[in-house]
Amino acid sequence: MVLHLRKSLSGLKWSSHVWYGMFKDIVIIIGFMAFCVNRDLFMVKDSGTVVTAVFVYVDDLLIIAM
Repeated sequence: MVLHLRKSLSGLKWSSHVWYGMFKDIVIIIGFMAFCVNRDLFMVKDSGTVVTAVFVYVDDLLIIAM
């Protein structure tokens, strides 16, 4: 997945907040659920079993798929 921004966010105070908001909206649209305890963790479940998890830290992503 590649996200292209319409304008540059570098140097802005709220750039990380805007980036996270865009990322969150897109992953929820494609079927991920936000984890209720940690807002930086998104998961896709199949029959109660976690199939894919994405952890967001600043501007890095850790993707775990089973």
